[in-house]
Amino acid sequence: MYECQLAPTSWMWCALKCAILSASDKEVIGMNILSPEGFLKVGGTVLLVVGVLGFFALIGPTPEASLFGSAWYFDNAENVAHTVLGLVALGVAFGLKDRNIQKWVVALVGVLGIAFGVYSLFGPITEGVTFMGAALQNPTDTILHLVVGAWGLVAAFYSPKPAMSGM
Repeated sequence: MYECQLAPTSWMWCALKCAILSASDKEVIGMNILSPEGFLKVGGTVLLVVGVLGFFALIGPTPEASLFGSAWYFDNAENVAHTVLGLVALGVAFGLKDRNIQKWVVALVGVLGIAFGVYSLFGPITEGVTFMGAALQNPTDTILHLVVGAWGLVAAFYSPKPAMSGM
């Protein structure tokens, strides 16, 4: 358990810091999801599943075929991107044991996630224009890309302190 000293002006930063610190010692399926390897394995699996489900008319490739309708669907360009990125992430996670390479791959994914989120928020996509064939719908795609980007950057650069053993 992590404690924050709450100041009226910094409660949001404190809440975010506490959430990150609390999550950093949690494991999902035997791995820390805030590590580069955890990000690649969990994120890669999610991307692969999302990409495949988009092809099979569960969350795309059209608004009519998505369980979420026009609020959130993945067109075929996004499905290809998610499938390829998921396979690459899993390949890096399981095939490359160099933690430094994993870290920088995750950092790159984090930067790209933030870039796509900001682009979809302020770019011409809000007017119906696509990016390389992919329609990034707002606000769901914006939120998704910003959250994944932030997760990637935290996983790449945040190093939790090792737990001290009580003697």
